[in-house]
Amino acid sequence: MKKVIITLLLFTSTFFGQITVNSNVTPSKGYIGDNFIYEIEVVFDSKYIIEIPKLSNKKIGSFEILNENISTKRNDKDKFVNKLSYEIVSYDTGWQEIPGIQIGFKDTVENSLMEYTYSDVENIYILSAMDSVKNIVDVKSPIPLKIFSIWDWILIIILVLIIIALIWYGKTKKRKVIIKKEPEYEFSPMEIALNELEILKNKDYLDKKLWKEFYIELTYIVKKFYEEFYFIHLKESTTKEILPTLKEVISQKEYEFFRILFTSSDFVKFAKQESNLKRCEDDFERVREIINSYN
Repeated sequence: MKKVIITLLLFTSTFFGQITVNSNVTPSKGYIGDNFIYEIEVVFDSKYIIEIPKLSNKKIGSFEILNENISTKRNDKDKFVNKLSYEIVSYDTGWQEIPGIQIGFKDTVENSLMEYTYSDVENIYILSAMDSVKNIVDVKSPIPLKIFSIWDWILIIILVLIIIALIWYGKTKKRKVIIKKEPEYEFSPMEIALNELEILKNKDYLDKKLWKEFYIELTYIVKKFYEEFYFIHLKESTTKEILPTLKEVISQKEYEFFRILFTSSDFVKFAKQESNLKRCEDDFERVREIINSYN
């Protein structure tokens, strides 16, 4: 039995060692609408036929494929390298996964059936326009929970007893001074939104024709206001997710305005569509008028 297992392990190592699949994505994080380069490198012996995946729907997971390039070169006398390069983009935020890509290979010497292997799964963090790359922490594998030994538990119990003794001693030896704090005034969602609108108005986005930056901040103020007013999740949602949620809580007249605002602003933010000063000013005043109506 031991000889059979050793023979099987040697065969598996030799067979699969002749084909190597590596994948890489750069950069590992970026903003919504940014382009990423996803590369797969397949190194194989000359006796193999490699089947390259056909992505007819122009998508990898939630990513859209903008461009693709496939090249083959000889690495040395008996080795070839297939390199697949995809330029991809995502319009969703948060951690997005690139699934493993199926690579087929067939041994022409042995005339075997087509076998398959997969590239590694890759993850990219997509930020919204209001996020900062510096605040994002790469996902790490979960750390296994270490089981405490008996000596660990004894040490924990001793520390807890010391803390309890110190607290008791402090209460008996020292009079506790209670400082009465005046309650802090909390601003309402409407007051916060109106203040943020004034800050936006004082910026020079419209003078410099920075339509994209203007609509990014204006739509964010609207999403933040309704999220805090109705306790609904909007700030990290896409327009497709926002509109059905808003329709449930606001009037039909408000909904129609915001449906047009969010849809048209997406073209300005992501499709680089031009806007104009009058349209921006009209949208700004209408937003401020609606928020004021919640007084």
